[in-house]
Amino acid sequence: MASTFTSLLYHLVFSTKERQPIIDAAWRDDLYAYIGGILAAEGGKLLCAGGVSDHVHLVVLTKASRSVSQTVGTIKANSSKWVNETCPLLARFEWQRGYAAFSIGLQGLPTLRSYIAQQEKHHSTASYREELVDLLERHGLDYDERFVLG
Repeated sequence: MASTFTSLLYHLVFSTKERQPIIDAAWRDDLYAYIGGILAAEGGKLLCAGGVSDHVHLVVLTKASRSVSQTVGTIKANSSKWVNETCPLLARFEWQRGYAAFSIGLQGLPTLRSYIAQQEKHHSTASYREELVDLLERHGLDYDERFVLG
């Protein structure tokens, strides 16, 4: 009997629309828990989440049958809806159109968890743009400067 075994771990990074600093610390953990539920319903798992008021970092385990873009699209659509229903005092909540996704191995998970846990400290000295460019360059990705924050 043939079987398929996969371990598909991704570090996902995306921001609020126009990098608006509207992810409030008061409900941020609830947002991450909701995202975990979205992934579980898709057969995946949220291994780690963190971020600051204008962006999130997620470490997700996905099924082979789901593409990264499908996974991100589902997370964004459902979590935006949840924020808009849960936080009615906010102006309309939206995520940016794009995202960054980096594949990782299990051996890199402890370091990445630590990095994500230190987001508040990290962003006291580095902007989202600086962080994103650093991630893109460390992963050897070419990018057009016009679309780094779009």
